[in-house]
Amino acid sequence: QMTKSGKYKPLFHRPFFKEFAVTSDVAPAEIGKELRKAEIIGGYDLGNSYPQFEGGILYAVTEKRTKEEIDKLVSVLEGI
Repeated sequence: QMTKSGKYKPLFHRPFFKEFAVTSDVAPAEIGKELRKAEIIGGYDLGNSYPQFEGGILYAVTEKRTKEEIDKLVSVLEGI
């Protein structure tokens, strides 16, 4: 869902299971700040550990998250 609008693009074009990385024109720190305002813990800024993936954000979505929580994440991301 996150990539449908074009605001977020997959960092890797491979199948994934529960964890995926995206890039955006918005800085990961700014995205994290906006997610925290919505009481959502955001993804991991890959540039912190992997300079070659600067601007990449790793998200993990597991069975511990409800559909409503995931929909809220997507909704907030679309508004950034």
